Amino acid sequence: MNVPDAQEILTTIGWTITHFLWQGAVICIITFIALRLNPTFDALHRYATSCLAMVACALCVLTTFFVLLDWPAMHITPSGTAVQIDASVASRLASTTNWPDLVAWIWMVGVAVMATRFIRNWLGTHRLRSHLTHATDPRWQRMFDSIIDDLGMNRRITLVASSLAEVPMVVGWLKPVVLIPVSAFTALTPDQVHLVLAHELSHIRRKDHIVNLCQCVIETMLFFHPAVWWLSRRIRIEREHCCDDASLEVSGSPRLLAETLFKLKLSQINHCPEPSLAATGGTLMQRIQRLRNHQPSCTPRSGHLALCGAFLLIAASGLTISLSTGNAVAEEPAGDTTREAAGEIHPSAESKADAQLAELKTGIEARISAIMADLDGMVEAGSITKKDAQARLAAAERQMWTRYRQAEMELKGDETVDRKTLADYDEAKAKMKKMVEAGEITSEQMQQRLDQMNIRRAIAGEALLRDSGRMKNMTTKERTFTRKDYAEAEASMQKMVEAGEITSEQMQQRLDRMKKMVTKEQTFTRRDYADAEAKMQKMVEAGEITREQMQQRLDRMKEMMRKENARITRQDYADAEAKMQKMVEAGEITREQMQQRLDRMKEMMRRDVEERSQQPSNDCMELRRKLGEAVRAGEMTREEAGEVWRSEGC
Repeated sequence: MNVPDAQEILTTIGWTITHFLWQGAVICIITFIALRLNPTFDALHRYATSCLAMVACALCVLTTFFVLLDWPAMHITPSGTAVQIDASVASRLASTTNWPDLVAWIWMVGVAVMATRFIRNWLGTHRLRSHLTHATDPRWQRMFDSIIDDLGMNRRITLVASSLAEVPMVVGWLKPVVLIPVSAFTALTPDQVHLVLAHELSHIRRKDHIVNLCQCVIETMLFFHPAVWWLSRRIRIEREHCCDDASLEVSGSPRLLAETLFKLKLSQINHCPEPSLAATGGTLMQRIQRLRNHQPSCTPRSGHLALCGAFLLIAASGLTISLSTGNAVAEEPAGDTTREAAGEIHPSAESKADAQLAELKTGIEARISAIMADLDGMVEAGSITKKDAQARLAAAERQMWTRYRQAEMELKGDETVDRKTLADYDEAKAKMKKMVEAGEITSEQMQQRLDQMNIRRAIAGEALLRDSGRMKNMTTKERTFTRKDYAEAEASMQKMVEAGEITSEQMQQRLDRMKKMVTKEQTFTRRDYADAEAKMQKMVEAGEITREQMQQRLDRMKEMMRKENARITRQDYADAEAKMQKMVEAGEITREQMQQRLDRMKEMMRRDVEERSQQPSNDCMELRRKLGEAVRAGEMTREEAGEVWRSEGC
């Protein structure tokens, strides 16, 4: 056989890539059907099936390449005898099929990019192994050695504590090292640490670090095919399931492992580099759900697995052998498929962030549900009081949602988070209003849910302010109410008391909580009004707004100033006193509660008087100066200035 030249190799590579588009799709379909038709396969057999499919892809490409390498100089007759093709015919054939060369060049560029990515990730993991690491506490080392003995492994494996790693992982191929974050030893209980160590050692016992290296090489070479990435994802998912099962055989319960995974996920913001095997790899929620519904693995007959593996390998060989029985090959251009594969391989940063946050949010909600169930059981058993249970639940929610918003800030940025949170709140409020109108929930239930959402927003706001250095004198960011909100809530709850839905004591407790969150509405002074008027006058002259729009805005400011200046009159006080006297006689409130409310009204009346008496007189002087300037500039007439002056009471 003649030694092929560079041009022949380049063309063969192009044809090999083109053929693998349909070959890889066939292997992927066969694997999918094999897994779907055998739902009783446990994680080990599903992992083996996926690995066999990946090997079949690699064999298929290699076989195709070597078969096609001899094809341009040989023609196979129906009788099976080989005859040499005339050189001029081969030359014309090559000139008409030069597009495979372009495909080959594109593939080589892609391989170079993927190899660079792989090397960068490898350097990242090497840095984790060699920077800011130290020996662990002796008690953890003893636990590590004990697990090694239980798994029947040698003790040459090293356990290292890392200040850079975010999650436990196995690093290295020839001499693997188990890296555990320093924070994990404090955040996890000893039983949870035991499970984590057993999980990582299971990776090493199964030689997953070697398989992962081969997997990364195949991904680099066959990066253009979505089927390869689907198989690779299946391998990683089933690999984690296998190690979860192995760690449970050593010690621990499925629920304890699920809680451990969730805690580790909360501490992880960025994904681990691919050359490492992390404890939080795979699909977290799928793993947690699988552990929560954990049952003894079904072990199918080994013949099923052997049959699937043989079928995959025979199919791969048959696909490539079939290439030598045809006279010509017609395939679709590889360019579009390569671009589609690139879209699958490199999803946008925003979609990655959304997927990661959605997974984290689902985990938090599942964890909160589990905590609520545990606390309910403890209350029923008399271990704790209902008040203690509520306090513990609130503390757990605060901690988990704060971590969620910190991760959201890290991934999506401050402004995006604020807009998204507000939009979510408005959307939820609109949905719940429809549910109230449909009679699905009560107004009280709607308000409770909205208050819970506001608590989460407040928690997140507190964390973000603290982290960004903007938290000065504030220690919390709770929901605030205006006096109007308070009055409406009081009237609404009064009707609920009359209807027997809540008691007077519950109403008073809720009102007391609202009082602490009542804030003063935005107010405007006469100086603010004059400044706003001058600014809007310039906007009118610049054509940014019309004079009608300017007048509407000024009228709104006047209305807010009028409301601010409104005060409680003696008649209001007398009416309130008479109304509350009837409530006392009806037994709705006590005489002490009535007196407290009247005292608050008196205090408000006293403050109004003091504010009016202490109002600075220079407001009128400032208004006079502004109006004089406007008159001199021709912006308004003296008559208009006089009307403004009188309307402000100066």
